[in-house]
Amino acid sequence: MGDNQNFTDNVIDFRSFFFRIVNNWFYFLLSIILCLFVAFMYTRYTVELYESSMKIQVNKDDMSTPINFLNSEFSDSRSSNIDDDIESLIRYPLIFQTISDSMLRYDITYSIVGNIKTTETYDAPVILEVDTSITQSNINLTFNVNIIDKDNFLISNEDLNLEKKASFGERIEIVKGCPLIVNRNNALKNDKLITNIRFRSLNRVALDFQSKLRVEKQSKESNTLSLFILQEDQKKGSIFLNKLLEKYIESDEKYKQAGPLKAVAFIDQKIAIMEDTLIRV
Repeated sequence: MGDNQNFTDNVIDFRSFFFRIVNNWFYFLLSIILCLFVAFMYTRYTVELYESSMKIQVNKDDMSTPINFLNSEFSDSRSSNIDDDIESLIRYPLIFQTISDSMLRYDITYSIVGNIKTTETYDAPVILEVDTSITQSNINLTFNVNIIDKDNFLISNEDLNLEKKASFGERIEIVKGCPLIVNRNNALKNDKLITNIRFRSLNRVALDFQSKLRVEKQSKESNTLSLFILQEDQKKGSIFLNKLLEKYIESDEKYKQAGPLKAVAFIDQKIAIMEDTLIRV
C-alpha cells in the first residue's frame, strides 16, 4: 500500500500543469518575447571577429664576425634579440606603412547590408576607384550602392538626401570635391546585395590593427614567431599579415645594407682618434 502511494506521488499531474500554464500565459508570453528580443539584439550588435595567423622564422645575426659585431654596435631599432623583432613588428610606424599600401586600400571599408546586421567584407560586389587624398579629406563619409543590373547601380545616402542612378565606370561626385568611380566586381556571382561603403582614417585603421595584432614566441629559446590578428573578415586579416611581413623584410634589408657603411664610419672614427693620440704623444 505504501509503495502504491509513493508511485502516485511521483506521477506528474499534466492536467494541473497545463491549467497552471494557461492561467499564467501572460508571463510565459512575456518571457518568450524578452528572450527573442535579447537574442535579436545580441545577433544585431555583436561584432564577430575571426583570427588569422602566420608563423615566421627570424634568423639571428652571427656576432662571431667583426662586421656583424660592428653592426650590432649601431643597432638602435633592430637587434638579433627576438624580443626586439617582436617590438619592431608591433610598432605603429610599420603598421601604418602597411595599412597605407595603395594595393590594400584599407582606407575604404566595404560591408554587406543584411536583414538583421551589416557585416564587413573584403570581397564586395563593387570596387571603388578613388584617390586616397579624397578619402582622407572625407573621413567617415558613408553611402550605399545597390546594383540594379549589369550596367547600372543606385547610390544613396540618407544624411545627404542623396539617391542617384549611375553607370559602372562613370565618374560621379557624391559631395563637392569628392569624385569617384564605382566598378563592378565580376569575380563575385552573388552581386544582388546592398554594399555599404565608408571612408576611414588611415591613422585610426592603423591603431585598430595595432590593438588587435599579437606576436608571440613559440618557445623561450625558439626563433620562430607566431603572428595573430583579429578582424571581421578573415581574408582581410590574412592579407594584412602577409603585407606586414613584406614591409618588415624590406625595412630589415635596408637596415642590413646600411650596416657596412656604419661599420666603415666607425673604423674611420677610431683611426682618427688613434692618429690624434699618436700625434700628441
